[in-house]
Amino acid sequence: MGKLYLIRHGESIGNVWEEAYRNDACNFLSPYGVQQAQLCGAYLKRRGITFDHVISSNLTRARQTTSHILHEMEDWQRAWGIVPEFNELVGSTRVTECLEAFKAMLLSWNGTGNLMCVTHYHVMEQFFKALDVDLSTLYGNGKIIYNAVPYRWDPADPKKIEMLDLFSPRYNIHQKE
Repeated sequence: MGKLYLIRHGESIGNVWEEAYRNDACNFLSPYGVQQAQLCGAYLKRRGITFDHVISSNLTRARQTTSHILHEMEDWQRAWGIVPEFNELVGSTRVTECLEAFKAMLLSWNGTGNLMCVTHYHVMEQFFKALDVDLSTLYGNGKIIYNAVPYRWDPADPKKIEMLDLFSPRYNIHQKE
């Protein structure tokens, strides 16, 4: 059975300069956000994690993150799905349609193969609520969702979500096993 990997986009210009949120074309990944996405992809590759299904929000920062992750995994030619309902939800009434799209995604995936979904902070909050996972085991009790860090959910253990810490010695991509 596969696992779901939820990933918030890398740091964007909007994360450091709020005015960039006014226009998606101005809210691309910062240089640090590119590094975060590359590190995430390198980590996934080193751990031998592959994806049968990949989807992203259609906002620039999520698409760029997806592209950098796949490039680091040497899977850059892969096509992936775009789900506009997974765009950022700040101040939005689109929560219902976002959750309906999330449920539809889970049904069509049905746990077959690994699925990577790159999206946004508030969308991931809604996904965590919909999955009804116990966030108390996550760093910051799930109140902090880090940029370009995979959160792994296993349908075989549905109450648990695991944050894969790319910077911990346990997961360090430069450390030999």
